[in-house]
Amino acid sequence: MQFVANNRTVLGIRREDYNTWESRAPLSPAHVQKLVSKGVTVLVQPASKRAYSEKEYQEAGAHIREDLSEASVILGVKTTPPEKLLPNKTYAFFSHTIKAQDANMPMLDAIIDKNIRIFDYEMMLDEAGVSPVAGAMGRLAGISGMINILHAMGTRLLALGHHTPFLRIGPTHSYRNIEMCRQAVRDCGYDLALGRMPESMGPLTFLFTGSGYVSKGAQEMLKELPVKFVDPTELRDVCASGDTTRVYAAVMRRHHHLRHRDTGRYDEKEYTAHPDRFVSTFAEQRLIAVSDISADEGGSLEFMTRCTSMDSPFEVSDGTKSEPGIMGGGVVVCSVDNLPAQLPREATDIFGNQLLPYVWEMLHSMAEVPFESQADLFSKTLQDATIASNGKLRPKYEYIWELRESKNQQK
Repeated sequence: MQFVANNRTVLGIRREDYNTWESRAPLSPAHVQKLVSKGVTVLVQPASKRAYSEKEYQEAGAHIREDLSEASVILGVKTTPPEKLLPNKTYAFFSHTIKAQDANMPMLDAIIDKNIRIFDYEMMLDEAGVSPVAGAMGRLAGISGMINILHAMGTRLLALGHHTPFLRIGPTHSYRNIEMCRQAVRDCGYDLALGRMPESMGPLTFLFTGSGYVSKGAQEMLKELPVKFVDPTELRDVCASGDTTRVYAAVMRRHHHLRHRDTGRYDEKEYTAHPDRFVSTFAEQRLIAVSDISADEGGSLEFMTRCTSMDSPFEVSDGTKSEPGIMGGGVVVCSVDNLPAQLPREATDIFGNQLLPYVWEMLHSMAEVPFESQADLFSKTLQDATIASNGKLRPKYEYIWELRESKNQQK
């Protein structure tokens, strides 16, 4: 689809206000320059904490302006406060509404009330059902989450009386980019290979509970250590006779740790239909730390009822109560919910590379026009990623109302 600018082709980039640490942007100055060269007017809200400076955006041809009302399409990264949503506009950001998340239902109500069309990055899926846009952030979340948990391992093990090479690794935001993260992990790995783990400790093992972008990003960083991947069934042997000059890793699938309460076996179909009939054997294993990169409250970790933050990224939990920090009895948990923000410039570059091809399509969007009359201007990817338009949910997402009502009844 060829893009032709017209006198209403104005794109806005909003200031991120999700939390103190959010300094990403959906597009970098290099991406803005490409848009401007095609006749698009780009407005950027001022933000001193944004990883790319206002000067860099101005040099790319953008206008720094608080008021984005001239823009027909407004891009962000994280959710937008309801009161800051401008009516009759097209927005694109991670809405976190498709599971009827309680915290974002007021925002969804405002989107409906204000006649906003919203494209959700998470639902921009390709023909294989994969979101390259969200996937770009998933890989970075995996990398950032792995660095953070390696840092936590160092401090937690020190609190337990063990000085280890993991103390060499700092939190992700202390590094300028991914390459600096890699070098820190390599330095740790060098000490591991020299046998500088304390004799009081056995070999360390890492488990990954998935195989998507996030897991691959985390594994990518772990591979900078001397690591041997094994089948989960081999972990008992590793604990008994593993080599402490390396670490071990395994990718855990459901059948490795889920067991039927009565039969002791795992059945995929029955688990999908009746998950309450199964128990996990995770609790029986030796855990020091968990990096909950999904950061879904009450999700992957049922006892995790609130996300941690970069201000206080770790807490120790015994499954019934949690205390901030790395001291106390239990397992260290890191569940920061915007991990890519710890590498903000790189995150902006990588995310924008995936997003820009779709921005050209988005620029055709006019929120006040019936979606059906514009549908042919959008790829199937964008059509399917449209959560709401013209004062109502799109048919694909009408289930959100039912899910929301069901959740309310369970409270």
